[in-house]
Amino acid sequence: MIARTAFEMILKEYDAKQLKAAGELRARRERIEAAVPRLKEIENEIAALSVSEAIARIRNNAPDSSYQEKLSALSKEKEQALKEAGFCEADLSAVYECEKCSDTGYIGSELCSCFKERITDVLYDQSNLKTVLKEENFSTYSFRYYPEGQAKSAAQAAVATAQNFIRNFKTSDENLFITGATGVGKTFLTNCIAKELLDRGCFVVYLSAIRLFDILSDATFGTGRGGAGEMVIKNIYDCD
Repeated sequence: MIARTAFEMILKEYDAKQLKAAGELRARRERIEAAVPRLKEIENEIAALSVSEAIARIRNNAPDSSYQEKLSALSKEKEQALKEAGFCEADLSAVYECEKCSDTGYIGSELCSCFKERITDVLYDQSNLKTVLKEENFSTYSFRYYPEGQAKSAAQAAVATAQNFIRNFKTSDENLFITGATGVGKTFLTNCIAKELLDRGCFVVYLSAIRLFDILSDATFGTGRGGAGEMVIKNIYDCD
């Protein structure tokens, strides 16, 4: 789960995107209206025509038989006027970075894919692993570095256990303890696990044991060795 402060930061980014799109539309609209003086009149006539038609239907009055004809004529006039001035109908709408959610981050009540991708980016940044995980992940993991026999079997078992840990991460409270000689791939495997969890939207913090103990010591006893700020401590307590 992403930290609340980071989530709020992303929401502010999306608010800024919407404000930018609205500002650009406003400026573009001013240019178009200056080039097409009749544009506002046409749009007002279309709006008035639509309102009259709606009121007639609500009151069960006979609708204007020429409604569609009038609406079509006004729409064609608007399209032609825009074209002659070098514009088109689309220029009267806001342009968003994500057309699916109109830069709101939501489609209905569900998070848009663009918002989920931004969350993942933030999680990667917070984990301090963004660069290394491009190279060390399950897609680059290979058993060819292990000799046939017990070493290769142990590596295969470790990977299977790690993948099972990842599959059950959100429903299980089990931990992993990875042990072995220097150079057998322990760090590589933990990086593989970290990437998979980050890609699933989990908040991961990556620290050496020594660094972690220094941070906790600093926070508890004020030793000054860990250099732990309040946010670092919060991330350790809040991470998945």
